[in-house]
Amino acid sequence: MTTVDVGDAFELVFTTATGATVLRSWYDPDDLPVVELEPIAEYPPGTGKYPYVFQATRPGIWTARVTVSGSATAVEEHYVYARPVPAEKPLAVIGQVTEQYGTLTPAQEGLTSSLLRTASKLVRSRFPRIDAQIASGLLDPEVVALVVTNMVLRVLRNPGGLRSETIGPFSKSFDTGDAAGLLIITKEEQPLLVPTNSGAGAFAIGSIMMQPGLAPPPTGLTRGW
Repeated sequence: MTTVDVGDAFELVFTTATGATVLRSWYDPDDLPVVELEPIAEYPPGTGKYPYVFQATRPGIWTARVTVSGSATAVEEHYVYARPVPAEKPLAVIGQVTEQYGTLTPAQEGLTSSLLRTASKLVRSRFPRIDAQIASGLLDPEVVALVVTNMVLRVLRNPGGLRSETIGPFSKSFDTGDAAGLLIITKEEQPLLVPTNSGAGAFAIGSIMMQPGLAPPPTGLTRGW
């Protein structure tokens, strides 16, 4: 089963014999057809791969059904769980990604939307006061958005990352071109997520701010410790 956020487009690639007749159907959580028996083109030609893009528009378990006709007829199903979109808005938007990356395919847009939400959640978990600091003017929202955007761009551009996953006759791909890696906040980006006037003498270890005077100084240390 694939898990996506509501509203995200994603791509499934069905693999079978080249030249087959492949039809797709897409059923909502009530098992009502949204798309039914629509032909899928083989792409690239001669590879036996039949990619198609779906979108879940509300929470629940959706069903992707593929019917293959050739010497025999076969039906395969793949289930997709669409989870509700988190209440918190992402700290950056797709347009800020496309300004640097260029045009995205529908599948890439779905992946990017999910990555922006996940990257924003990661930033908030490391810097839990960041929304209040943006609201109070201590942090520039465009700078924060730049960090989140860079996190997503590294995933889209990383040629060494995982691009697909095979589940039975299906392979799941987000059509990221050369891409997908891991969402990380670099050491260079961490200071951009901390107000510059957060306190004299404060220093950062990862994403934890340490203030002098919170613990008694060590005693009996040898020189050079």
